[in-house]
Amino acid sequence: MAADTEEEASYLASQQVDEARHMQFYARFQDEVIAEPATIAAHVARSREQLGDSFAVIFDQALVSAHETLAANPADPFAKVDFVTLYHLVIESTLGLTAFEFITRLDPLIDAERIAAVGKALAEPLRVQIVDVLRRSEQRVCQCELLALFGINQSLLSHHMKKLVDVGLVEVERRHKWAYYSVSPDALKELTTWLG
Repeated sequence: MAADTEEEASYLASQQVDEARHMQFYARFQDEVIAEPATIAAHVARSREQLGDSFAVIFDQALVSAHETLAANPADPFAKVDFVTLYHLVIESTLGLTAFEFITRLDPLIDAERIAAVGKALAEPLRVQIVDVLRRSEQRVCQCELLALFGINQSLLSHHMKKLVDVGLVEVERRHKWAYYSVSPDALKELTTWLG
């Protein structure tokens, strides 16, 4: 698409980046989940049968027509608006949100109870600060350092650390009379993956 102004060029560039991200997601979904082009073709054919005439009107007529109009006159601002608006309504509203709902509802990799338990453990600001200190440290952190850093007593620290250890977010190693803590790499990876 041709851009007439710097503002329009910026907008179109952001849309291209957004579409590249979508294509990466759909390519990854294709490779890792479906892994067979014929499966996608069969799914699209089945979808067309189930979705009916409205699907064909939007995808096969309106979207194609808007694309052809824009391709014939890429500088026409009305053609740009028509195509971009329709494209986003079709791709993001129809396909993207449907796929998002389906994936999040049915993804067996999401352990919702576990994520909720971790979220509950992190609902206390002091625990978030403790996890942040542990996350940034290259070594296990002694409880004595946490006591001094946060200016709290042993009983309160033990209470908070138990919550974090119980949900598997923090690991503990005993050395003589002291406990040394670190963030569980697996739990941190799981959480950051879920947050996306």
